[in-house]
Amino acid sequence: MRFFPVALGGSREICALPAAFARAALRCRGGASAVEFALVAPLVIGAIVELLQVGFYVYQSSHLAQAIAKASRQIQVGSVASAGASASDFKSQFLCPALGALMPCDRVTTSIQTVAPGIYPNGFYAYVQPDFSDIIRMKTDGSQTPYCPGQPGTYVYVQVAYAMPVFSPIWLAAALRTNRPGARMLDASAVFRNEPYTSSGQARATC
Repeated sequence: MRFFPVALGGSREICALPAAFARAALRCRGGASAVEFALVAPLVIGAIVELLQVGFYVYQSSHLAQAIAKASRQIQVGSVASAGASASDFKSQFLCPALGALMPCDRVTTSIQTVAPGIYPNGFYAYVQPDFSDIIRMKTDGSQTPYCPGQPGTYVYVQVAYAMPVFSPIWLAAALRTNRPGARMLDASAVFRNEPYTSSGQARATC
């Protein structure tokens, strides 16, 4: 059996230990690595899941904002009114095609209503910042679904809500306090004045 010298502490005493014992000690290090991985892995996986959820949220929020801008423009120029589109027609023909395949239409609710011109801070001005820099977004849970695209020259407020699926444990826990467990409600808004369009003799959408 082969021996090698090992110094203990600060003394000059030399002991001889079997080489086999040293090899066994090195093998034991593999077990320590497994324990360390078991402690760290849940934290790393959790962080990755949260990053994916945040990225999903940003992606779908961006698409929702773009979709409402395109669909609202169709209301503004009279395309929706001229088509005689109902609330479901507006979703299926004008809004949902702009959302993309990753955002199913059955998770979308719309609220379209006319607002009076008014005098600040009432009417139209209740929906915009005083300097017109941004829209004042009204809270919604997706249950309010009026539909009135208005007539030429009228002011319209459009709000779209989307129930985004969530998979992060933290986001799932937060969703339990809403009326849509397992989902986070995203919303986007637009407020504008309709152009002085004409219906070209076609049926108009009614409120």
